[in-house]
Amino acid sequence: MIGQEKHENFAKGLLGAFLGSLLGVACILVISRLGYVSAISGVVMALFSLKGYERFAGALSKKGAGASIVLVLAMTYLANQLDFAIDIALGYGIPVWEVFLAVPALLRDQVVSGGVFWGNLALLYLFTLLGAVPILRSGMTGSLTTREVAESAGVQSGAQQAVFYPPVKQWAAPMRTGGNLAAVLELVLGTGFLIVGGLAGAGPLMIAGVVVIYCAILLMIVGIAHVQDNSILLARIDGVLWRFQLTQLNSLHRFTDKRVNLTAVRWYKLTPEERQRAQQAALRMACPPDTGAQQVVGLAAAPAALAGLPLYNPETVKETKWGWKLSYETESGKRRKITLYKIYPGFAPMPGQQPAEGPVPVQWGWCLLALGIGAACFAVACIF
Repeated sequence: MIGQEKHENFAKGLLGAFLGSLLGVACILVISRLGYVSAISGVVMALFSLKGYERFAGALSKKGAGASIVLVLAMTYLANQLDFAIDIALGYGIPVWEVFLAVPALLRDQVVSGGVFWGNLALLYLFTLLGAVPILRSGMTGSLTTREVAESAGVQSGAQQAVFYPPVKQWAAPMRTGGNLAAVLELVLGTGFLIVGGLAGAGPLMIAGVVVIYCAILLMIVGIAHVQDNSILLARIDGVLWRFQLTQLNSLHRFTDKRVNLTAVRWYKLTPEERQRAQQAALRMACPPDTGAQQVVGLAAAPAALAGLPLYNPETVKETKWGWKLSYETESGKRRKITLYKIYPGFAPMPGQQPAEGPVPVQWGWCLLALGIGAACFAVACIF
């Protein structure tokens, strides 16, 4: 999953995603041959591809998720084209491969109904998106690399003072609203372009619809990326700012037995007793008992470093309405950057800064971006 140890082989992951997408293509074709609505197999396409990447790569990073989604969209399009080619080939006794290559020309000459072709593709993309969202939601829970893990493994011992800053669900909701609304808007525009283009036989407009639907999925990922913040617990322990990932922390020091297979551990879902145990687990991680044994650092400490990240000597790089972009020092002395959102009541990264006082505003700029993308694609389609 995203957020677990990031020893990731990108090339092998792409191979796994490709093999998984082939299984998705087979599922689309088999269900279609059985006479059912093949769009439901888009869920299987997303599941097999993303899990294939994770299995082969060893981890599913944001880069891997993005590459897998692009591959899924391309393979879904080819699967839809192959499905139509098989129907035509069986009806006219023509080799399937020849019909497959000729489908674009058949659409252009209106031999094949564009409305049916692009409408079926739109349904496939919709169900593919629905299948990808739960997997991405369960994975978008961290973004540490192996190098950052090795540099952040050292911790201090003997805590004297600890203040915890839990996230508030209602404060985090607007962070996702902008991206999600923009994704829905793009999906509606893209589907409309496909249907109108198919009915009118306008190939460029249908291509524009496919591009806009691609953008819808990317914008949905933007919205999903903020889901992780309900799984992040901030704390200031002995003067050091810590960022704890609850899902990883629970895997090391179990404080809840709730099922978290498809969703990460969320603070608002924990009972008061579980929250107290989570804070105790964070303290044990940040300040382990001094046993006199040599502390383990480097890659061997990766699971612990993924659960708890100390942000030494933080400096504010940029502050917006939605959060702070910080520069912090790692155990090795190098500086990294991280963004903390304003969803933690009373928290401010630096002394003298104004803490968060309420829910952040919705990022309406994403909706404007969605409208701009749709307008640009429509304009280009009209030109051609």
